[in-house]
Amino acid sequence: LKARYTKKYNTTELDDVVKLIAEEPITPREAIMRNTFHLFPTQALSDRLQEIDTNPGEYDDVFVGKLAMGKEGTVEFKPTNDIPIREFPLKDNKAVGAIEIYKKPEIDKRTNKPYSNRYIAGIDNFRNDVSETMSLGSIFVFDLWLDQIVCEYTGRPPLADDFNEVCRRILLYYNARANYENNIKGTYSYFAKMHSLYLLTDTLEFLKDK
Repeated sequence: LKARYTKKYNTTELDDVVKLIAEEPITPREAIMRNTFHLFPTQALSDRLQEIDTNPGEYDDVFVGKLAMGKEGTVEFKPTNDIPIREFPLKDNKAVGAIEIYKKPEIDKRTNKPYSNRYIAGIDNFRNDVSETMSLGSIFVFDLWLDQIVCEYTGRPPLADDFNEVCRRILLYYNARANYENNIKGTYSYFAKMHSLYLLTDTLEFLKDK
């Protein structure tokens, strides 16, 4: 276990920990792990899922609700009884979902706004108001200082622009910038209409390379 801990915090390669576990297993499940390349940190994800499953109070301190536009373009969080999507797949793609805030934005006292260049986001958007698939939209906000996700929204509002507006308000709330699927033109058009293109990033260089 000490070797695993040391490896986890002294490597930048996602598969190094998995390789170590496969070579020196403790449980039968670990003994039959496939030692192949994974795009995502599968062991860390597995550990996190186990933490959630064994802790009934995992979500007790999560804020669930909506973001409303206040005076002078400010965004305010409003708690609601809306039900967030935490299990998948669903029976249909009509679940609106709810915003989940794990940690509210930290305010820079000099500007009275969330710190610039602290929060980044990724948007998995969709093009059409109606879909025959189980596709949902998602946005996750990441705190670069704490190295953790601080907010997420997953759902399928009636209109694509309803989803785009949820994303826009989340970005305003955190003063965040988002990378998004720019081959889906609706998001760009909506943010342009709302004079909010500055909230969207250009395609990242490493994604261009891929």
